[in-house]
Amino acid sequence: MAGNFVSDRDAPAGKGEHHGVRVSEVFEPGREDTTGLGAIPESAGSATSALHPHSKPGIPTLRLMLLSAGTATFDVDGVVFDKDGTLISLESYWLAPSRLWIAVAAGDSTDLERALNRTLGFEPERLVPDGPLATATLDDLVELTARVLTGEGVESAVADRTACEARDRAVALTATLTPAPIGDVCGTFQRLAAAGLRLAIATTDDSAPTVGALHVLGIENLVDVVVAADGEVPPKPHSEVLGSIARTFEMTPDRLLMVGDSQRDADTARAGGAAGFVLVSQERLPRITADAMIASVEDLRFPHS
Repeated sequence: MAGNFVSDRDAPAGKGEHHGVRVSEVFEPGREDTTGLGAIPESAGSATSALHPHSKPGIPTLRLMLLSAGTATFDVDGVVFDKDGTLISLESYWLAPSRLWIAVAAGDSTDLERALNRTLGFEPERLVPDGPLATATLDDLVELTARVLTGEGVESAVADRTACEARDRAVALTATLTPAPIGDVCGTFQRLAAAGLRLAIATTDDSAPTVGALHVLGIENLVDVVVAADGEVPPKPHSEVLGSIARTFEMTPDRLLMVGDSQRDADTARAGGAAGFVLVSQERLPRITADAMIASVEDLRFPHS
């Protein structure tokens, strides 16, 4: 989900390379600012701090230099978060639409249903971890769906039309659902933003549903940049995902921490040269190699806080 938009919160002045829209153009003007940037955590005096390099002129902001996740500590200036499975429960947001996607594409054919379940990564009441439905872009899912249909003997034009209808019906259903946060997402973003960290979202979802989810979570005014799948930046795990965010923040990618729940997120961190990758997972034996593992983003902490 890579359509870029840039928040007015600490946006670098005079930069026009965002290839997207500002948050103020997405959300109605005059909305109360909930960033809490003026609030410095009480623990700020117990950790190394400095003037944030991207503070607005005349408004110095204290930033805690170190961010801890599990047993690891990272010296970073920004954090890039995946959305589905990291900030919100994937099942709460995408399980029912995925079921509908396959039902529309398969029609009355049980053979098509089985083939689509296997290829797209759908099991009864569960999305296969790291499967296409859990991690792929909508465009990729449409292509995979059409490929399955043609492989099962459906005429190409009909397959393409059916795959697009399946996408449209599924996306329309997501607009009626309320995504469930994993942990205290809003409180965590408030803490990180108040400390001066730059915050970004990198997702394989499209821009519109991503913006809607950020609004439901109450963090739309705390996120500086969104890279979604329908923008000009290639989708995860391309190195340009972190590269574009780093340029917007006027820093190098190694000053960014990537937080996600999938192999695609881990690959994004490594391809982009991030300072590290933090896996969000409730598994005791994680299947993905990471620099640290946490149960939810609220486990991101400042040392001594």
